Amino acid sequence: LGHLFRLPSGFNVRRNWLTQLSSLDGATGKKTYSPQVGDSVVYIPKAHYDTIQKFPTGGNSSVPWKTWPTNSPLPVVRCTVKDIRYRFPYDDYYRRRGEEDDRCTSLVAILSLVVTGIPEFSTNRVFPWPKPEFISRQTRSSSLSFEVSIFLNSCLDFILPENLYLWRIQKLEAAIGANNNDPVGLDITSYYNEHTNTEDSVFKTYASKILQMNVSEDESEYHFQHSGYDALRIAWQTGNEEGNESFLCAWEAIPTEYSSQFPSYPTLSEGEKDAIISSLDELEEEDEFKSWFSLPVNTSQYSDYPNMIEVPMSLSFIRRRIEEGYYSNKLSVAADMKLIMVNSAKYNGASEITDSARDMYSRFMESCEQIGEIGSPSSRRQQSNITSSEEYTSSSVINPAPRQDLLPARSSARFSQRNDVNVNGNTGANSGRNAMAYRMTQ
Repeated sequence: LGHLFRLPSGFNVRRNWLTQLSSLDGATGKKTYSPQVGDSVVYIPKAHYDTIQKFPTGGNSSVPWKTWPTNSPLPVVRCTVKDIRYRFPYDDYYRRRGEEDDRCTSLVAILSLVVTGIPEFSTNRVFPWPKPEFISRQTRSSSLSFEVSIFLNSCLDFILPENLYLWRIQKLEAAIGANNNDPVGLDITSYYNEHTNTEDSVFKTYASKILQMNVSEDESEYHFQHSGYDALRIAWQTGNEEGNESFLCAWEAIPTEYSSQFPSYPTLSEGEKDAIISSLDELEEEDEFKSWFSLPVNTSQYSDYPNMIEVPMSLSFIRRRIEEGYYSNKLSVAADMKLIMVNSAKYNGASEITDSARDMYSRFMESCEQIGEIGSPSSRRQQSNITSSEEYTSSSVINPAPRQDLLPARSSARFSQRNDVNVNGNTGANSGRNAMAYRMTQ
């Protein structure tokens, strides 16, 4: 299968989940999560398998767990996002006939992941999922790295922010423990993107009650065992689905008593923000940097730009993200700066503009050394290592929305976006971003 290198005229793709200005809702599970370079995430092979079944690409690169060691099961692993590349949809899946859920009409984000933590198991554990903590993976052999592709679809998410995954599991275990270690009867809240063909929007809540915890798993795949996948049999308590039974994964279930709370999430410090803004100010003192890269490309003048560039990026958009608290760490800012260079190389080829973009990126990276070791794994872990006690309470409790159709689509939209570079000295207006959020895949 191949990605569309260029969108044909009249084709539209969903991009909004990758062009978010704020990461709050995505990092806390209320909206599509858009991974950032440097993020600490949890990868769940069994959930990934669901997406592969629906959108197969072939080859072991699509099933990374097939090459993993088998001295102990790895149903969930903690990873650091080392790099993200963006592509237009797979041609075959974009053109596929049938229901919208069977097509891929969103951008694809290809994540390069490195495993940094493995689950801990104990013989007397009563829950059918790993402890909500990870053991740092230390080995003299080569690092365990792999790639996965995510895009909006109706399958279960298999990449979650580490802080969100751990917080949900901890709260679920706490609620079960407070109920005399009996999960039956616990009220549960779940978040779902009810309409997968709409713009990037806040998910709706759905209420349910636990009927049973499934302790045993019949999994032939070694690394699927004890993941917590479909570990809870529940009865919906919302709208037309009241009384209907279904299953939830452990990381989907939020005890309703905690539904107005969400985990904290990593962000840049005020000092880091100020230092990065100062660096951008210095760059924009250069006339060529300011004229070519400050503002988004004028797509009225360069109408083919959205069909060539997946995720446009500009210095003004980076500034807005900093102001809105989007970035989780310095690596993510650097990735957006790099994207300006990558986009220019794709659209302009070898040219004065691309040479200038490369020079601007190099100078930005040099200035970032004054902030800290931007490529250091240790600094990256400090940014994303959130303790379980850190959380906040939302200003208002979100009430479950009545169901009007069938069970909610098991997905929490994902998307990736590339950012745009100004062309030929144009200082154009904001380019239109009419993209939609959906969910992730492979």
